[in-house]
Amino acid sequence: MNSTTSQSHTFSLLHDKRWFQLCLLTAALLFLLWFRFPTITTGLPYFSQEDEAHHFNRVVRMVQSGKWDPEYFHKPSLHFYLRMPVVAASFLWNVREGHIRKIEEISTKDPYGIAGYSFTASHSGIVKWNRAFSVLLIMLSLWLTYLLAFELTGSFFLSLGALLVAGVSPELLRYSGTIGVDVVMTFFCMLTTYLSVRYKKGDSLLSLAVIGVCAGLAVSSKYNALPIMGLPFALCILHKRFDAATLATSLFTPVLGFFVASPYILSSLPLFLNQFAYEIWHYGIAGHVGHTAEPGMQQALFYASWLRGDGLGTLGAILAALGVLGTLKNPSVKVWSVLWFPFLFCLLMIFQRANFTRNMIAVLPFAACFATYGLSLLLSFVSKTSILRPAIVGVALLFLIGEPLVRSLEIRHALATHVDSRDELTRWVNAGNLKGETALSGRLWASRDLVNVPSLTRYEPSKNSSLDLYLKGYTNIITGPKGLKNNENLFDAYTSTLKEFPGETKPQRIVRNPYITVRTFLDKPSLREEAFDYALDHPEYNLELQVGYQRRSLYKPFTCLTYSGATEQEEGHCWLSSRINTLTISNVTDLNAYKDSVKTLPLAFEIMTPWQGQEVTFLLDDWEETFELTGAAPGSWQKFTLGFPLRKLLDSDKILVTVKRVSSPSSHGESRDTRRLGVALRNVHVPL
Repeated sequence: MNSTTSQSHTFSLLHDKRWFQLCLLTAALLFLLWFRFPTITTGLPYFSQEDEAHHFNRVVRMVQSGKWDPEYFHKPSLHFYLRMPVVAASFLWNVREGHIRKIEEISTKDPYGIAGYSFTASHSGIVKWNRAFSVLLIMLSLWLTYLLAFELTGSFFLSLGALLVAGVSPELLRYSGTIGVDVVMTFFCMLTTYLSVRYKKGDSLLSLAVIGVCAGLAVSSKYNALPIMGLPFALCILHKRFDAATLATSLFTPVLGFFVASPYILSSLPLFLNQFAYEIWHYGIAGHVGHTAEPGMQQALFYASWLRGDGLGTLGAILAALGVLGTLKNPSVKVWSVLWFPFLFCLLMIFQRANFTRNMIAVLPFAACFATYGLSLLLSFVSKTSILRPAIVGVALLFLIGEPLVRSLEIRHALATHVDSRDELTRWVNAGNLKGETALSGRLWASRDLVNVPSLTRYEPSKNSSLDLYLKGYTNIITGPKGLKNNENLFDAYTSTLKEFPGETKPQRIVRNPYITVRTFLDKPSLREEAFDYALDHPEYNLELQVGYQRRSLYKPFTCLTYSGATEQEEGHCWLSSRINTLTISNVTDLNAYKDSVKTLPLAFEIMTPWQGQEVTFLLDDWEETFELTGAAPGSWQKFTLGFPLRKLLDSDKILVTVKRVSSPSSHGESRDTRRLGVALRNVHVPL
């Protein structure tokens, strides 16, 4: 008997010691913080979530431009305003570290990215700070989970259990570091609910006003949080405070909080209405490919399955349901205040068509609180003086936390050890394994380190075939799962594989660890023949020029037109920018005037190339003439006169011109000019 009393007394002392509880709480929070470290760095410099890339780029642009108007209302504005100081502070820190000099250096645009946004961070440090801010908000939300659970259960250990259950939730871990609106909404919903639980009937209007403003801030984080705007009014009803001032405060302050944090909605009302209407249509009517279920029962079953899976686990879901049902048995203002938001929010989401599970992370801390509340209801059947009670609590919490923890450890390991084929490619290229100029698929969203390699130039795979890249002078091609436009058989026939990097082989909307192949063109006569035919069939390799001449009173100047139809008068010359080019003489009929006097028509011209050792060949049926531009320094104009067989010239549609070397000044670090250049022609005329 004395032994039992002693053990119970020891447990009571352990439970009541504030310092011991503080140590356990601090240890739990530090563990959960460490648990989230990989979410800050995983995948960088690549964005694997479309919304994260979009939100990061948008907030950076707001800082770069100094504009507070987001000009975007698919999401409210508080999220952006909270992150703008983080971008500014992280920029200054990175300046101190020597990674950046001006805020404009942060790249947010990419012509190959979705909607023109960059899906590769130019400065990963800026992203890390913003992800760390998301983790901070989640940690504050978890601390509020502990406080909220303590209000429900009155037990330190059960509250600590709620903190850990929410903290090791696989879904909450997965999105802890995401630069997005959900973590912001989660924090403000938790804060509003906790303040509501602490609110008492005799409290001042200021206390209610603070709750109302916090509710408005929650909705200004994400529109989905709309149900929480009714919580201040519900408090008036629950506490039976029906005076006009109190009711007005409960109704007005949430609206005030919303517009204070998203003020430009008022000055951009049509844009707001249209974009908010799109979100209503997207969630409620259209749904989303791969994330859709019928509203009602089907959607409810989907979320129930998610909750017992990556939400809280099976035991957590069961206990949470028990806790919610327990509120009917033991109703109180405190319990109803906690239940208000998650219940109405779940109803709102169940009657939508789209079902993104990230939307539900705001519910998980509440579900964890109700899980431990459900456990406390079960423990009410066990005597408080029973020696078995601590053991029952410990075992229950062990199983409650253990199930999601196992899954979360797998996710954490995957985040911490994430590899991407693009990083392997960057290391391989930087090791000097690639010789010659290389066309790099823009759809790979490669890192800045790789894109800035001078000999690499990005291309659009949907608009270029292997022959296009060959004609543009490239030696190698780096491509991903989307491959090249058409001519895949030619790609295999006329290139050989230098290196392959394993990865995802299917085309992806958001590129993650793609399969990459590096191929080089083979020196085959058959490739050249295919390229000749291809150039003849595609007008982009044609240059139309008017040959200048002076005959008696007749005079025509030299002009040339590119495929786009634009006269290059600003430079006074035109470029032959591929290995094989076709020249169409627009005034060829004018040359008939010389057929009775000459068989070989001389054409004089000036030619220039930026490249050393350039070689040019003119071909006309079975006639050809080759010469090297060795008489002057690169970039200098040289004069030549060639005699063309006039009859062949008059009968032929086009003159073929081959250029040995086509390159880009930017590939040699000579300038930022990314044009592919071979030779330039000017002043083509008949010197008779």
